[in-house]
Amino acid sequence: MTILQLISGSYVNGAIRHCYDLSCELAQRGHRVVLGHKPGAWIGAQPLPAGVESLELSLRRRPAELRRVAAALRERKVDLIHSHNSSAHFFGALLALFWKFPRVGTSHATFFQPHWRLCDRIIAPSQSTARYQRRVNLMPRARIDVIPNFISMARLQAGRSRDDVRRELGAGSDTFVIITVGEVFHRKNQELLVRAVPDLVAGGLRPLVLLAGKPEDAYGRKLEEIVRALRLDNHVRLLGQRSDIPDLLAASDCFCLPSRSEVMPIALLESMALGLPAVATDVGGVAELVRDGVDGIITRSGGRAGLAAALLRMGREQKLRERMGAAARENILSSYSPEVCVPRIEECYRLAFVRRK
Repeated sequence: MTILQLISGSYVNGAIRHCYDLSCELAQRGHRVVLGHKPGAWIGAQPLPAGVESLELSLRRRPAELRRVAAALRERKVDLIHSHNSSAHFFGALLALFWKFPRVGTSHATFFQPHWRLCDRIIAPSQSTARYQRRVNLMPRARIDVIPNFISMARLQAGRSRDDVRRELGAGSDTFVIITVGEVFHRKNQELLVRAVPDLVAGGLRPLVLLAGKPEDAYGRKLEEIVRALRLDNHVRLLGQRSDIPDLLAASDCFCLPSRSEVMPIALLESMALGLPAVATDVGGVAELVRDGVDGIITRSGGRAGLAAALLRMGREQKLRERMGAAARENILSSYSPEVCVPRIEECYRLAFVRRK
């Protein structure tokens, strides 16, 4: 099968990382993949294996551009379109509507968007997302496949030792290193984690919080002001966009996800795959992934006291961290690997293709 993987984001995030990994996995399984993306996008600069072709698209919803793209897809004998975020979904919906391409969309976020009804199949990465699609976008249950995001261990190999990275960060053997990875903005709610740090210090820990991800300008400035106001310069680092996330994860003791909303966060999957226990808010599909008391601790969204208490427990109990980290890794390897998830995505494609025939 020849599949258009359609993505509209310019910077790396979970949806874009998933699209790239899926494209590579599909090529390894014998499919041809056309990776459609905007000019200058992060994904277009990544190395592509044999079987994956890059195709730059403006994604402007204009008749001339739509006709040009449809002709390019016909020339490449594309069988199916798989879209991954909002602008790509809308553009893909128009291609499917007027040129009759079978279409699958992965719901990496939850919004009211009527164009979802034009999908032949929807991939919901969590049961929570599937419920949202049925309730808000009125998508029939029979056309929704609940397939979680997956993690390929091959790309999570650390390039430096844990000790070297911790030494570079100034973290001693008694430093409790907490990391969160993702775009630094309101929805990810890194402010909640920063405001919990004084509670950790008062509780006798030596915390070091790493915020890795591209900051949204105003929100990033707000966090910097909070760090200064609370005198947390020695405890909080805004690292910006990093290319060494596996190294940073391997050097950390705990992953924290204080988000206001999520679907199935790739960064959380990555951290668990590397054996990190998680402290995460109960939003979206997070509690479907993190088994409370087994892989990590689930807390109420927006509650600083609950988040701080969970982090204090993690910081004080090394054996608890080790037990939960080992369970987290086993959970990912057994249920969230390409070997488990990609065949289910292929079956979703088959069903979408059959529906159009």
